[in-house]
Amino acid sequence: MNKIILKILSKLVKRLNVIIENYKKGIATPNIEYTPFTIAGKYESGEKLQMVKPVTIERVLPLKIYNLIVGGYLDFYCSEQYFMKYTDAIVFPQSDFILTENKAIWDKFYNPVFTKNIPMDKDLGCRIDNELYINTNKEIVNFKRAFSLCGVHADVWSHFMIQYLPKLYYSTEVEGLFDNELTILVPEYTDEHLKEVLDSFIEKLKNVKVQTLLSNQMARCEELIYMESATQMIDHEKYVSYSDMIIPKKIALTIKENLVTPFITRFYSKELITNPKLYIRRKNAIYRNILNVDELEEFFINEGFTIIEPHLLSFSEKVNLFHNADFIAGPNSAGFSNLIFSQPKTKVLMFSNLQRAFEPYLSFFDQHFDLNFLTVTGNDEDAADSHSSFYIPMEKVKAAYKQLAVNSKQNVVRK
Repeated sequence: MNKIILKILSKLVKRLNVIIENYKKGIATPNIEYTPFTIAGKYESGEKLQMVKPVTIERVLPLKIYNLIVGGYLDFYCSEQYFMKYTDAIVFPQSDFILTENKAIWDKFYNPVFTKNIPMDKDLGCRIDNELYINTNKEIVNFKRAFSLCGVHADVWSHFMIQYLPKLYYSTEVEGLFDNELTILVPEYTDEHLKEVLDSFIEKLKNVKVQTLLSNQMARCEELIYMESATQMIDHEKYVSYSDMIIPKKIALTIKENLVTPFITRFYSKELITNPKLYIRRKNAIYRNILNVDELEEFFINEGFTIIEPHLLSFSEKVNLFHNADFIAGPNSAGFSNLIFSQPKTKVLMFSNLQRAFEPYLSFFDQHFDLNFLTVTGNDEDAADSHSSFYIPMEKVKAAYKQLAVNSKQNVVRK
């Protein structure tokens, strides 16, 4: 038996060695040559400009789940965060590493739960121990002085809002940062709202311009200003845990001050009459679908809800719809990130597969924006898949809807 096991292990090791050599030679992806870089220490090769958040203990409240979770909390350690300066450094539009000589600064490598992370850096071939094999066969664009808002998922609104946008707002705390010419580097945005938020920030500043990095480019910066993700989180996972995403309370405060209040002031109109009951549609996606979504939508339409698809709306439409709503329902999606514009005590009924119900992303909004949130789970197609589609019996939907509606009949003063 031992000989058989040794033979199997020997074959596995040989196969792994072949895979590694193929990555090095670029065989794994045709016409790409991967260059090895040693992962640097967390603050190696750079200069600390300013701390914008000290070590904190962050409280995570789980979402209330119908017939399962009614309350509780977990306290997590959250490390300090600095604005850093690097000399002669390279950044990529959709990857998190910074290259300096033969070193790669890769902050998430030091995340306490990195071992369950599935890195989504677009230019990464593979990681072998403390070496990254990176595709550097790209057009080099040179900059004298730049501040990077590039990285994994930087072009997705829900990630942009909690990982990248806070960096922009924190940057005003760094003394002298905008005194001289500065280029803000961003990936290609398909969502016009990201550009709108970015433009609203830089219109008040002198000496600042925005430069889009294309996917076939990398930026070489004589001086690079950089801050790691404002949120302590992983890119992707096979299973969900509360430690995957630690969002500092400071992010909620800065979003309210710099995004929510200004944009409500700018766009909200009391004269614009909208339905106070909204259903956020998420249909025909490639994953995490409700298998009986049609009967759910029919039920909520009969209950007087208006079906919306937030990604098709203008910024002003989203602000008005969510600020006026007092009951919002729908399947778990990025559309719920617009809850930042909702008023306190807004009722939220969200449908989710079981794993995603334990994700702290939406509990962040429930906790810090004072919502009345209830999650309903169903029967997952694949319990081991965090993106599994699922079926929810209508009896459960109706019971949870009734519970939230009845328990929320309080004299809540709304603006």
